[in-house]
Amino acid sequence: MRACLATARERAGDAAELCLVGEPGSGRAELARALHAHGPRAAEPFVRLPAALVRRGSLPAGADPIGRGDELHGVIRIASKWEAARGGTLFVADIEDLDDAAQAVLAGLVTGELRDGRPVPRLLASASAEPATLRDEGSLHPRLAERLASRVLHVPALRERGDDLGALCVQLLGEWAARNGGRPAALTAAALADLARRPFDGNIPELRELLEQAAALATSGVIESVPDR
Repeated sequence: MRACLATARERAGDAAELCLVGEPGSGRAELARALHAHGPRAAEPFVRLPAALVRRGSLPAGADPIGRGDELHGVIRIASKWEAARGGTLFVADIEDLDDAAQAVLAGLVTGELRDGRPVPRLLASASAEPATLRDEGSLHPRLAERLASRVLHVPALRERGDDLGALCVQLLGEWAARNGGRPAALTAAALADLARRPFDGNIPELRELLEQAAALATSGVIESVPDR
């Protein structure tokens, strides 16, 4: 994770698009916010577009998308978010899940075909695989893939982050304590070692859930064991 963060710091000041590639729950959205907050656009809007709001696959197989309300909704949503993010950052979560019409509009905005001379947002996107791979699978618009292919930052899964698991646990326990009052619970070395051996297929959300359960049960303020999921 340290290498990822070092690269992120180097790219925070860029205006170029960037694709954050990694598993769901690996911290891609948090990294996008950090890139915005530590860059020259920090005082401008950070706007998030979850692809679930404009998800592909809403049309029946073989249906003609022209004139369909759901496709028009996606186009309007993209245009609205782009407008709201002007001068700042637009973060598109799970870009490969955007429907085809929304991806086409986004490609036009990013490549300049649909720009009108006003300040534009920086595009940050998260994806589950390399842009070229998603393009070949038919889930990412070719122009978006071309634009993002050389602008990729790999975000490691939690099971690959043994170097900062302890610090992440401290952060998550601190956030839980801030929401619920009281002092953050502390992990014993044995409990941390147990967590380091787990696969964490659910990544950070899974770790957060387990730590919050353990913290709620740790009446002494010390977590000696963490429950299984």
